[in-house]
Amino acid sequence: MLRMQEKKRLVSSDPYKVLGVNRNADASEIRNAYDTLVNLYHPDVAGDDLAAAQKFSEISNAYEVIGDEKLRRSYDKAWLEARTARSTDATRYSERENRAQTLTILIAGFIAGAPVRSSCGICYN
Repeated sequence: MLRMQEKKRLVSSDPYKVLGVNRNADASEIRNAYDTLVNLYHPDVAGDDLAAAQKFSEISNAYEVIGDEKLRRSYDKAWLEARTARSTDATRYSERENRAQTLTILIAGFIAGAPVRSSCGICYN
């Protein structure tokens, strides 16, 4: 059996999207979605269609990750941690951008000798 890191590597995209289910779907919904997609893309049905074979592989890998309750919990935890980290990074970037813009306005005002009002309402001269 593959470890979680190996499973995540195999699933190139969000396994919930691959199977067309919500993150809060229960095990039977996930299984039904998997069965429906497998019946469409299985090599015995699709024949030699390479796109269908690739889709079938992606469906199988996605189901291996979220079809197993333990792996699903691990995947969901890792996904949430990654999403939180991205959100935190975006907030930090936005704060740096705001400080840089304020500093640029202040410097431009000092150079021009004009009074400058910062975004917080303080007037500098």
